[in-house]
Amino acid sequence: MIIKELRLKTKRLEALKEFYGELLGFSCKEIGDKQLMIPIGESKLIFEQTLAYGDPYYHVAINIPQNQFQEAKKWIKQYVSLQVEDGEDEVFFQELQAHSLYFLDPAGNIMEFIARHDLQNDRFAAYTAEACLGISEIGIPTEHVVDTAEELVRHGIPVINNEEIVDKQLNFMGKNGVYLIVAPLRRRWIFSDLISKPFPLQVIVDDKFEIALDDNGRISIETVFEKS
Repeated sequence: MIIKELRLKTKRLEALKEFYGELLGFSCKEIGDKQLMIPIGESKLIFEQTLAYGDPYYHVAINIPQNQFQEAKKWIKQYVSLQVEDGEDEVFFQELQAHSLYFLDPAGNIMEFIARHDLQNDRFAAYTAEACLGISEIGIPTEHVVDTAEELVRHGIPVINNEEIVDKQLNFMGKNGVYLIVAPLRRRWIFSDLISKPFPLQVIVDDKFEIALDDNGRISIETVFEKS
């Protein structure tokens, strides 16, 4: 599974352009005066300026080479302070066989670098923004956890390891290191003080489906073919 495109809302577009483009060195492209496109490996992250939804924030994870976690950590710490949980600025997820670190961007998005050690994506060049491989996860907060997860399953997006859908917990929907995280509302995102709440987003998966979340936490799914 590949997240080809992820569209998020922000009221801090100029700050995000400076952070991702000028500071971190991503090849950002302005689309008109209200959108910013950031290529991240095989994905595109697009921020759209809006004042309609307060101050939106999201949880977004980015896959990095599985052998370069410490290099990525050293690199990102030049530009931003890492988030800390239980006195630690990184975590190893045994069930995922992955190392992660977290930081906040200027819009308050909870950004994660994740090195999944079950993927064969080693890289040996010096770490820069170009080493980021693609969007790995996007949080989908909703009051309708089971219904949302079941709708994704009907469209061929499975629960990780074919696990049972759980109403009050995170449900990782996807495969091969790319997941839509269906999350209950008012759950604290780890490595932050922010709680899960829905803000509008659109995500295109595998050039097959566009999944949209509205600010009431409900999703709609269209095939890309139907949309075009």
